[in-house]
Amino acid sequence: MKLKTSSFVIAVTFALTTILAPITGFADDAGKKAAIADLVRAMGYGCGIHNFKNYVLRGKEKHRNNAATCFADAKKAIANFRKASASETETGALQTIEEVVDAYNSSLVTIAAGVKAGKTAKQIDKLVKISDAPATNGIKALQNGHEWSASEQAEYVLGYGGAIHQFKNYVLRGDDRYQKAMDKFTAAETALAPIKDKPAAKDVLGVIGKYKAELDTVKKMVADGKTAEEIDATVKISDGPATKGLATLRGQ
Repeated sequence: MKLKTSSFVIAVTFALTTILAPITGFADDAGKKAAIADLVRAMGYGCGIHNFKNYVLRGKEKHRNNAATCFADAKKAIANFRKASASETETGALQTIEEVVDAYNSSLVTIAAGVKAGKTAKQIDKLVKISDAPATNGIKALQNGHEWSASEQAEYVLGYGGAIHQFKNYVLRGDDRYQKAMDKFTAAETALAPIKDKPAAKDVLGVIGKYKAELDTVKKMVADGKTAEEIDATVKISDGPATKGLATLRGQ
């Protein structure tokens, strides 16, 4: 009788392990995907890098506060990914990304000091220039193996390391290599093509079109020797319709 009971317990344990392991795996995978999406949003368009660059360009406290909040959200997303049974490789990528997030967050103090000292945007930019490749490569590696919706892909190419990041760097640095922002904006348009008839998508595409149109203005003003502040004021675009549109479209 004891033998039968033991056999039964073993059989039930094996069955539960077989059933629950895949369920746990799916839960971890979903948790990782959600954390990556949150990280992309926190670091990207309308949030972390966007506000950071605007703080360099404009020196306004609202951009500093918004950037700090977004970087805190990025740290939360990284922590949530770790909770979802991150592998050794994923843990390494997360550590690298977090180090870059921390570097940006710490640099907000440097920007504040530069603004107080009356330094120009270009001067401040040189003080807080950070290598993004380790973080952008890390995010790209974490994204692999997951399927992304049209709006999620658009948010990714518009954000950190993407279109808005390159556009702001072009305004700040006047280096023609940042004209690749055009390619990033076009990639966002391509990503949204399957849902382009949705009103929210049209709002996002409308703002993308305005940014693309202003790239020639940036180029001309750089050639004319205009300051970063002068260029920024001329090509300033309202992002509200696009950020609201992306929020509406999430998951579509």
